[in-house]
Amino acid sequence: MDWIGSCKGLLNRPRIVHRLPGRVRVHIPFLQRLPGEHQKLADSIASLLAVPEEIVSAEANLTTGNALICFDPSSVTEADLLRYLRDMFEIFLKSRERFEGLAPEMIPQVFERLEGVVRDAVHPRLEVNTQQILNDGILE
Repeated sequence: MDWIGSCKGLLNRPRIVHRLPGRVRVHIPFLQRLPGEHQKLADSIASLLAVPEEIVSAEANLTTGNALICFDPSSVTEADLLRYLRDMFEIFLKSRERFEGLAPEMIPQVFERLEGVVRDAVHPRLEVNTQQILNDGILE
């Protein structure tokens, strides 16, 4: 499966489908396109999204294509959260060619190594330095 190719245009269109204070369900079309055996990848994506301290937790559901994101509403708004998701996906898509050569079973390990990069790239109110460059050690 060309999961990188299928994500173009699908990752950068997250939309809120349900909300409660400090909790949103965001539809991310890419998640729904992943076969069930890629739940580990979806879990890795959710873990990566939850790296900033403003995000309490994130869970991905491949069946619905939704991510449940709990966040600190005193620190960020829903608009901040959506901008953060779009920025994170932009970084991912900019590095697409570097991910293409990876075996699918390597993806969860790569996402774990990305946590430090994400932590360094995210500033208050979930503003992301989208110029963040993935170093070679991440994708090995």
